[in-house]
Amino acid sequence: MKKLLLLLHVTLFFTCTEKNIIQELNSKYERNSLLWKIEKNNETSYLFGTTHIMCKEEMQYKEILYGLVNEVDVIVTEINDKEIDGDPMPFGKGMFGIEIPENYKQKNLFSKKGIDMLKTYYKDRDINDYFIDLMINTDIISASLIEAMISMMNMGCDLTGSELYIESINNIKEYEKEELFLESDLEVKDILEKLIDFTYQNADFSDLNIEAYISYNIKMNSDEELLNGMKNYNNNDPLTEYENFLSLADPLDPNYNFSKLLVDGVVEFLLKERNIMWIPRMIKIMEDENSALFAVGALHVLDLVIRLEKEGYKLTPLEIL
Repeated sequence: MKKLLLLLHVTLFFTCTEKNIIQELNSKYERNSLLWKIEKNNETSYLFGTTHIMCKEEMQYKEILYGLVNEVDVIVTEINDKEIDGDPMPFGKGMFGIEIPENYKQKNLFSKKGIDMLKTYYKDRDINDYFIDLMINTDIISASLIEAMISMMNMGCDLTGSELYIESINNIKEYEKEELFLESDLEVKDILEKLIDFTYQNADFSDLNIEAYISYNIKMNSDEELLNGMKNYNNNDPLTEYENFLSLADPLDPNYNFSKLLVDGVVEFLLKERNIMWIPRMIKIMEDENSALFAVGALHVLDLVIRLEKEGYKLTPLEIL
């Protein structure tokens, strides 16, 4: 999917003054921004929070992204998906081909009535039979990731994303910079496997209310939720987006213990554990290169800022609206 999206046309509209776009940005009063300047030993790099997929017409940071690519020596993104071989979601397995025990699979978590309700919910969302079977025959985490991807692809708009846009700019010869990555596909696979095991070892699936579970999925994947995420992103407000993510664990939800477990697991493994792994790699890149642009998911940014400051770097939030 990502490689397909990278074929989206990128219009070149810059003049020779483009480099000043970044140099002339003002500091933001609040410590809450998608874009941060990283400084140490008279060297400057940048940390930018990306959104992986969004409506093309909602993308408002195009000039900033061109300016950032032009400003730095290397582009650094999360995972090198060029290393991923084969189907990233084989039937009967988890994401990245993780081996899933039979008792982890959704088809074995719920009663026949519950599975029928889940299939009806998927069909009502116009998910085809292949993906329904795929989700029924994998774990809840992998199924949720597939459903989120389908939701974003079905938003009824032309799609892009800031990370994809950066990579597309970098494919233009005049802008091309060396591209580095913070993690391998095997490392992400290991972390996802930890998240899946954490969920299944700590959840009480016997108490899981299937109606509430479906309602939770509807909320997570609703157009309203996705558009709110775009709104926060375009308001340069990653803090509110992070708080909204945490609020998906609603105390009024009959499955609150389960939804909180899911949210806590994502924060602990997909966000914090990866950030911890990235920090020494970011430092090495900044020590080896003159200037780097670290383009990572927006929910990672504020935690990375704190961790980099503890390593002696000066971080300044920038106003990009």
